[in-house]
Amino acid sequence: MGNQVFSGCSELISVTLPDGLESIGGGVFYGCSKLTSITIPHSVTTIFGQAFSGCTNLKTVRLPNTLSSLADNVFANCTSLQSIAIPAGVTLIGFSAFWGCTALSSVRLPMGVTTIQMNAFQNCSSLKTLHLPASVNNIGGYAFANSGIKQLLVKNTTVPAIDWDTFRNFPTDAIIYVPDAAYDDYIIATNWSARASQIQKMSAYANIICNCH
Repeated sequence: MGNQVFSGCSELISVTLPDGLESIGGGVFYGCSKLTSITIPHSVTTIFGQAFSGCTNLKTVRLPNTLSSLADNVFANCTSLQSIAIPAGVTLIGFSAFWGCTALSSVRLPMGVTTIQMNAFQNCSSLKTLHLPASVNNIGGYAFANSGIKQLLVKNTTVPAIDWDTFRNFPTDAIIYVPDAAYDDYIIATNWSARASQIQKMSAYANIICNCH
């Protein structure tokens, strides 16, 4: 499916893509503001940038397990998108992949994701809790800027590389939980040290969960 095939089709509501389709081109559904649902077959291995950008009524998407990355701006400004489960084979979350997804409250990242690029979750104001698997080792600038995150669980015992502005305008009451064994490394690490007062040991989070039950 080539680039921008349905771009700007403002009355398109629902799409079922056929089995056998292998790739979805750049900007294919860009600006399809009434699109509420789409069925993507498991034959799809590649979704290019801005494929669903600006689909402001798209609430849920089930991504095929065959994907290895989420392209730049793929869901940018999908302001009704509420949840997303990233397939197990994805290793990279692209530039501004979920930028401006203001209703996004649930994201499941699989073990295997190594890189979260710049602006990936910027302006995701409804996202309160996010688990970063132990495989994440690089997080770009503004990745969590202006988000609503209150609990960020970082599970890598080796401190991931971040930029000075990765947590730009991060909520002041947010807590960053890190592995107990690596706590001392995180609070002095480059760019993490600026958030030292917000970093706590993972065991503190575990105690909160236990007390809640």
